[in-house]
Amino acid sequence: MKLKKIAALFMVVMMVVGVSACGESKPKGETVATVGKQVITETELTDFMTLLSFAQGYEIDIAEIPEEKLASMMQMYLEEYINMQLIKQSFNDDEKVLPEEYKKQTESFLDSEATKEFIKKYKMKEETIKKFIRDQFFTVPLIENLKKEIPEPTDEQLKDYYDQNLEQFKEIKMSAQHILVEADKEELAKEIVAKLKKGEDFAALAKQHSTDPGTKDKGGDLGSFSSKNHSFDPVFAQAALALEQGQISDPVQTQFGWHIIKANTKENVEQTFEEAKETIKNILQQNSLLDAYTKKLDELREEIGVTYPESKESDADKETDKKDSKKPDKESDKKDSGK
Repeated sequence: MKLKKIAALFMVVMMVVGVSACGESKPKGETVATVGKQVITETELTDFMTLLSFAQGYEIDIAEIPEEKLASMMQMYLEEYINMQLIKQSFNDDEKVLPEEYKKQTESFLDSEATKEFIKKYKMKEETIKKFIRDQFFTVPLIENLKKEIPEPTDEQLKDYYDQNLEQFKEIKMSAQHILVEADKEELAKEIVAKLKKGEDFAALAKQHSTDPGTKDKGGDLGSFSSKNHSFDPVFAQAALALEQGQISDPVQTQFGWHIIKANTKENVEQTFEEAKETIKNILQQNSLLDAYTKKLDELREEIGVTYPESKESDADKETDKKDSKKPDKESDKKDSGK
């Protein structure tokens, strides 16, 4: 099992939870929160942040992040770490509920060269990594249990979604060719357009002038693509999709240079309700799962209890204090002015 399989689990969790990336820090070991009877320290939190960024495929050095930004990032990650601990405690920290493959995947994760380099670089203890992976896996049985409780969307709900989101099921499918010339050769691009309008062969001109190594020898052929499935520069895509079948564009400038685009085929496609039904079902189920997950976490917070050190105000309290401090004290003003 490779790193990407472990990362896939984290991505499932992140998709439901909604976490962004972070990195390494110099932990102080202070208490940052308590979940039930479990104390969470700053050391645990920064380890979590470091490991999560690594599992997602990148590392950011927290020491390089401005202090004011780091504080908000740590608060965000603290809430996600609290959620993870709530979920684990809801299962009484019982490994029996975890997927059978979790131990094997953990060992494979630890055996990878990337992980070994990571441990060496950050002096991370193997037990810390094992605990991190183990705790993440408690989300799997929770999500599976929630899925069982979510009812199947009715045909009426599916049709309502389709009718209210018709644009989502429309797309343009087309095939095209292009010729690319350097950014400082606009005049050449205009000359090529003029030759094409006189009937010269597009493929021949592409082979002669195009600087795109991927399409030059194929006469500029870009193959087939759609408005929803392409990897083109946004400016290029907008210009290409606006063309009518058989039409040749004027020179279009992008970060790569000047393009001349020809639309070979073009078709406006709209999925029928029956064709879109399965996609809509997945969307509605995912939305329901997100709602159920959020509700469950709220319930667990009430049931298990989450507390923070008194010295650590919530962001909302801080914001309220800031606003209050800006309000004029009318009584003081009167006294100061002698009125």
